[in-house]
Amino acid sequence: MRRIPRRCASGGFTLLETLAVLAIFALMIGVSTPLLRPAPGGLQLQTTVRRLCATMRDARARAIASNAEFAVTFNIGRKSYSTPTLAETFLPPQTQIDLKIAEARRQSPLQGDILFFPGGASTGGEVTLSLGGRSAIVDVNWLTGAARCEVF
Repeated sequence: MRRIPRRCASGGFTLLETLAVLAIFALMIGVSTPLLRPAPGGLQLQTTVRRLCATMRDARARAIASNAEFAVTFNIGRKSYSTPTLAETFLPPQTQIDLKIAEARRQSPLQGDILFFPGGASTGGEVTLSLGGRSAIVDVNWLTGAARCEVF
């Protein structure tokens, strides 16, 4: 009986192995690309305004539920806002802030608050945020305490 000589496998990779490695690289690049670049200004502004609006609505609800006054304090110099139950929340560094509130609620040119009362009303005010060429307004009605948010 005759023996058939065996061929030695070359030291390369098979087509299947190469395709598997390329698929893994493509997956890694697809997942990491959004993490490496910052969010567009419009999306960043919209997210910031929604958080601020939610904070205003939460402050009003807490004032009503606890039957006590509840304030949302703004610090324009630090570009931040806070409440007694919420730690200081910072806005994106490039954000421009314009705060229109009652003079009695302004502690300094760079600091003031909007106060919510147990009956649902508030001192009212308007916070205008600008970022990346876009603007947004958070308007708090003094009579109802309702917060209205608009992004332009």
